[in-house]
Amino acid sequence: MATTSPTVANRRRLPLIVAGGILLLLALTASGIARLFTDYLFYDHLGFASSWGKILFTQIALAAVFTFLFFAILFGNLTIADRLKPDVRPPSPEEDLIERYHQLVGRHGTRVRVAVSGFLALMFGLQVSQEWQRWLLFTNSNDFGRVDPLHGRDAAFYVFQLPFLTFLVDWFSFAIIFSIFASALAHYLNGGIRAVAISRISAGVKGHLSILFAVLGVLRAVSYYFDTFELVNSRRGLFDGALATDVEVQLPALNLLVLVSLLAAALFLFNLRRNGWGLPLVALGMWAVTHVVVGGIFPSLFQRFAVEPNQSTRETQYIDDNIAGTRFAYGLEIPVDRKRQFAFTEGITVDEVEANADVLDDIIVVDPVLARDSFEKDQGERREYEFGDLDIDRYVLGDQVEPVAISVRELQIGNAEEGWENRHLVFTHGYGVAMAPANVIGSGGTPNYLVSGIRSTLEVDEGLEFDLTQPRIYFGEDFDGYAIVGAEGRNERDVVAESTRADSDFRYDGEGGVNIGSFVRQVAFSLRFQSINPLISPFVGDGSEVMYNRDVVDRVRLAAPFLRLDSDPYPVVSEGRIKYVIDAYTTTN
Repeated sequence: MATTSPTVANRRRLPLIVAGGILLLLALTASGIARLFTDYLFYDHLGFASSWGKILFTQIALAAVFTFLFFAILFGNLTIADRLKPDVRPPSPEEDLIERYHQLVGRHGTRVRVAVSGFLALMFGLQVSQEWQRWLLFTNSNDFGRVDPLHGRDAAFYVFQLPFLTFLVDWFSFAIIFSIFASALAHYLNGGIRAVAISRISAGVKGHLSILFAVLGVLRAVSYYFDTFELVNSRRGLFDGALATDVEVQLPALNLLVLVSLLAAALFLFNLRRNGWGLPLVALGMWAVTHVVVGGIFPSLFQRFAVEPNQSTRETQYIDDNIAGTRFAYGLEIPVDRKRQFAFTEGITVDEVEANADVLDDIIVVDPVLARDSFEKDQGERREYEFGDLDIDRYVLGDQVEPVAISVRELQIGNAEEGWENRHLVFTHGYGVAMAPANVIGSGGTPNYLVSGIRSTLEVDEGLEFDLTQPRIYFGEDFDGYAIVGAEGRNERDVVAESTRADSDFRYDGEGGVNIGSFVRQVAFSLRFQSINPLISPFVGDGSEVMYNRDVVDRVRLAAPFLRLDSDPYPVVSEGRIKYVIDAYTTTN
C-alpha cells in the first residue's frame, strides 16, 4: 500500500497555509482599507481631497522615514556588537542561560537582528505619523514680523519650528538610549561584557559604548540649547513668559549645561585611547551636579529669596514685555490717534436711563438653560426630535434688531422605532426651529414665540424677517451614526401630518451625501459601519447617498484640523435654510 511521505504532505498543505494566511491578512486589513477609502470619499465630496492626500502622504512619509531610521540605528548597533564578540566566550555565572540563547539563535543571528530591529522600528517609527501637524507647520512657516525680546527671534520660530525641532532631538535621544541598552545586552550575551572580577568589558565594547554615550551627550547639548528658547514660554512666575529668574539664572544655567554636555561627549571620545572609565564617570558626575544644583535648585532658591520679596522691581521690564506681546497677539495695539478718553462718573441717573432706553431694552432676560425645558414642552412635537441648547442671536423684528433665543429640533435617533431601516433610511433628519424674544418674558414666565409649530401648525410673527423654505436638518450638533437618503422605494419620514400619510413622506434632493450606488462603495461602507445592510438592502441603489460624520463640529475639524473650534456652534436661518456658525481660532501655546 502506497503512503505519502510527511515531506510531500507538507508541500501539499503549503499552498493552503499560504492562502489562509493571505485571507486572514485581508480580513484584518479590510476594515482599515474601507475606512481609508470612505474617508477619501468624504473629503472628495467636500472638495478637500488634495488636503486629505497631503496629510495622508505626510503621515506615511514620516512613518516610513523614522521607521527606517530606528531600524538603521538599532540594527547597525546590534551588528557592531556581533562583530565585536570575542572568539572565545569566557565563562560567567549565567553560562547556562547564555548557552541556551546561542543554541536557540545559532546561525540565525542576522535574521534575529533583522526581526527584532524591524519589530521595534515599526513600534516606535509608526508613532511618528502623529507628528504630521508639527511637520507641516515646520515646513510651511511664515514670519509674524514680531521678535521676542530675549533671543531676538521671530515669533514664527517658536510657533512653527521649535516644536518639531524639539521632537527630533527627543526622538533621537530615545533611539540612542534604547540602542545603548540593546547593545549592552548583546555584548553581554556575546561575551564582551562579563560578570567576573577581571577585565569586565573588552576594549571593543568600551569603544562602541563610548561612542554611543558621546552621541547622547551631543544630543543632550542640543536639547539644552532648545530649552533656552523654551524659556520664552516659561510659567514659573505670576505671568507667562521669561521673567527675572528665567533670564538671570535659568538661561545661564542652560548655557552651562550645553557646555558640560559637550565636554562629557568629548571625554567619552577621548576615553577611546585610554583604559578604564575614570574620565567619563567624572564627566557624568559633573553633568549630574550641574543639572540638579545649577539647573534646578539654584533657580528655585533665587526665585524664592531674591525675586518674590521684590517682584515689582525685579520683574517690571519682563512684565512689560509680556503685556506688549499679549497686545500684539490679540491685535490690541491701538494707534495713538485712535485712543479716546471717556468721562466716567459714579452711579446712573434717570436721564441716562431714558436716553439709553434702546440699549436697556436689549438686555437678555431669558435664561437659555431654563428656557430649554419650555421649548421642549411647547414645541417638541415628536419624540424623535429634541431641542438642543438655546443660542442667543439677533434678528430683524419690525424695524428693530432684537435679541432672540433660537433652538433647532435635532434628530434623536435613539428615540426612533427600532430597526435598521427606521434608523438609517426613514428617520434621517431633524426639522425646523423655534424662536422667542430673549429680552421679553411672556405671562407665567413662558416664552413669547416668534416661530412655533411644524408645517401646517407653523406660526411666524408677522414682524419677523424669516424665510425658511428648507427646514430639514441633516447635520447638527449631536448627530450620531449615518443616514442613507435617496433610497429606492423607501421615503424618509418628515413629521406626522394631520391629513394624509403622503404628506409626511419626503425624498432628499440635495447634494449633501456621498453616492453609495456602486458595489465597491456598498462593501466599503458596510465594513466602515460594521453592518452588512448597506450591501444587501434592496433600498440602497444607484441614486442613494450616505451621510456620515454628521456632527457639524466634527465635520469642520476634519476639514480644517489646524483650527481650534468653539464647542458650541449656533444655528442661523439664512437663505431659506438652517445653517451653523462655528467660531474657529488659530491658537499658539
